[in-house]
Amino acid sequence: MRSYRIFYVALMLLSMVMLASCDNAEEKYQKYLKRGDTFYDNHDYIKARLEYKNAAKIMPANARVIYSLGLVEEAEGTLQSALSAFLVAEQQDPAYEPVLLKLAEFYLTAQQFEEARIRVNKILEMNPQHATAHALKGSLFLREKAFARAEQEVEIALQNDSDNVIAYSVLTGIHIAKKELGSALDVLEKAISLNKKELSFYLLKAAIYSEQDNIDAIAQVYKEIFELYPEKIRFRFDLAKILSDVGKMVEAGAVYRDTVRDFPENPEAKHRLISFLEGQENMEIAEKELQSFIQSSPEQKIFHLWLADLYIRNHQDERAVATLENIINTEPNDWIGLNASTALAEIQLSKGDIELAENLISSVLKKDVNNREALLLQANLAFSQGDYQKSIVDLRTILQDDPGSLKASRILAEAFLIQGRIDLAVDTLLQAAEKHPEEKGTRVRLAQFYALRGNYEKAKEILLGIINIDPAYSVGWETLARLSIENKQWEKAEEAVAKLEKQEGQKEVAAFLDARIKEKTGMTPQAVILYKEIIKASPSAPIAAYALSSLLEMSHAPEHLKDMKSFLLSLHSDSSTILTVLGGVEAALGHEEEAEAAFRSAIRENARDQTPYILLAEILIQQEEMEQALEMLKKAEDALPTEIKASMMRADLLIQSGRIDEAISVYENILQRNDRADAVANNLSQTLADFKYQDKEAMERAQHIAERFINADNPYFLDTLGWVYFKQKRIEQAEPILARAVILLKQPNPQIDYHYGALLLESGQKDKAKEYLQRAVSGTKYQGFEEAQKLLHTIN
Repeated sequence: MRSYRIFYVALMLLSMVMLASCDNAEEKYQKYLKRGDTFYDNHDYIKARLEYKNAAKIMPANARVIYSLGLVEEAEGTLQSALSAFLVAEQQDPAYEPVLLKLAEFYLTAQQFEEARIRVNKILEMNPQHATAHALKGSLFLREKAFARAEQEVEIALQNDSDNVIAYSVLTGIHIAKKELGSALDVLEKAISLNKKELSFYLLKAAIYSEQDNIDAIAQVYKEIFELYPEKIRFRFDLAKILSDVGKMVEAGAVYRDTVRDFPENPEAKHRLISFLEGQENMEIAEKELQSFIQSSPEQKIFHLWLADLYIRNHQDERAVATLENIINTEPNDWIGLNASTALAEIQLSKGDIELAENLISSVLKKDVNNREALLLQANLAFSQGDYQKSIVDLRTILQDDPGSLKASRILAEAFLIQGRIDLAVDTLLQAAEKHPEEKGTRVRLAQFYALRGNYEKAKEILLGIINIDPAYSVGWETLARLSIENKQWEKAEEAVAKLEKQEGQKEVAAFLDARIKEKTGMTPQAVILYKEIIKASPSAPIAAYALSSLLEMSHAPEHLKDMKSFLLSLHSDSSTILTVLGGVEAALGHEEEAEAAFRSAIRENARDQTPYILLAEILIQQEEMEQALEMLKKAEDALPTEIKASMMRADLLIQSGRIDEAISVYENILQRNDRADAVANNLSQTLADFKYQDKEAMERAQHIAERFINADNPYFLDTLGWVYFKQKRIEQAEPILARAVILLKQPNPQIDYHYGALLLESGQKDKAKEYLQRAVSGTKYQGFEEAQKLLHTIN
């Protein structure tokens, strides 16, 4: 009996402890939430997130805490993360009103009106008198231009909440849409009287005055905002830009100077004033103002850095160098001194002094291994030299420390693209676009990447989203037109070109795209006329190079080539692109001397790519000037190291000349810079197998490189791997791979027939080996031709 009582008492105590624990957990949860709300209200989002996360550890599935974490993400500008949090909160509690309201607002902003309508209707089902939900419903009707129904919803909203901000905004929008700007202003006056600190009303008011070109009224509205929000400096900058855009430079300058006076400790105010003076006055006035900042605060070395930047932008390199060297000498180890070293390195790079630039970058990184500016410059340098692997390492280091670095993300994506890693390129830009939703250029490039991957619908969706928000964004229309041309959607392409033509400064691009449409739809004479007009207008412009390329594609017959030559000579241009095309035309006509002269002229004019070097090397090979051809290809490599065509051609010539070790070195150098260059890996492995098969270490290297092709569908890559295995006496591994290579060939290849025949002979299949070896020696010579003949002779 006693043991039973003890057990009963223990059970009761345990229950009490558990209940107490529950109470403590609930109390802790509420305390964390309350502290998080306080920090959130005070705009301390880091601490707010920590408190909300503590609450989430106690109740991880609670919609309230997930919603609060979403609010923090929204406040910090990470909108995709915020949306994800709100959607999770909705899943946890589909009836949680605040998250339904927030999602409705999100979807309205994103123009996903049906998703917004679903949430609004759900709120009204639960609470038919919900003022904000009625206001949002009114906004949906406004989007549909159903003004009467929108006004009805606003009226219901204001009956339930007489100072509802969204309701007044929608009502203002209705009057604006109906071109009743006076009524819209009257609504805003009433709204402001009820909500004196509601910023959106003032900004709407300024927008209406902007429609009326009433700049003085806009300035007055902004002055009211300054009084209400004296600590928010960005509105000062906004007003200065508005005044500047309409040519009121004196007034804009006064706003910038007042901002410097009112925010004496804010460096951005001073920096914006300097930029304004430089752009609207001249460098000397900006320099004088900056020197006054330096005199009043000589300890602020940042001003010296700005002075150097001012000199750099205005091509005053000697003064910039002197200023930077002074900073480096006085403050060598702090961040300003390190930034000065990086800026100095950038100047040296622009002058072509790569060695000095590299030394400066190295000195910065020795003192600060994660200095972002130095790492970015080093990554840019490596990228420009074609060393994509090194560039990727530095860019990833930057992004680990600063995931929001747009420059690093853009370069990294391009490096991945060059390496053929399109999925990684897309993922990199997706993350960048998520962190910088306002950056249209990144989203356009993302659309281009999707198109390269064959996902045209996704590419089109992104582009339409951009131009719907900003119809004046010309790059969006251009890319959409190119995408439509590629997909032979001629009507859509013409619509996009028509839109593009209306944009300022886009007539030449629109004309080129119009010519492409005409070319692809069989209107050849009209296309030729347009291309020639584009080239004549500006022979050195990038768009002229595209037009030239298209024109050259259409010129195959001798009479077309002669017409092309006459046209190019009539331009009297020293453009490297035009000279290269002229050389190509001369070569096609059989005019070797004229072609050589044109290519040499193109090279002297700093050719943009390796084409003139390569075409000139081909002429030198025909003239049996092998050493000169090799020298020309080496010049191409040095001048344009990001391209590999000249290197590949030089390696091939070196092999033909019996200089195998030099060829191997060329291939290894390319792979060191870009280990994803499959064509280079293939050629290197093949060369090692052909010439270094008695060197165990070399063959292990060949195997290591070639095994990337083990699951390839390319018969030439498979042949290389199979040949490497064969040369290593690994017949069982070689046989299925070489057999697959032969099956995948669309037409027989003598060298692959030789490799497969040699393997069949080695494995005792003489009859089948004879068939392949006979095919292998029936055509032109190649590396291994003589060996194939010898093997065939042993069978016969």
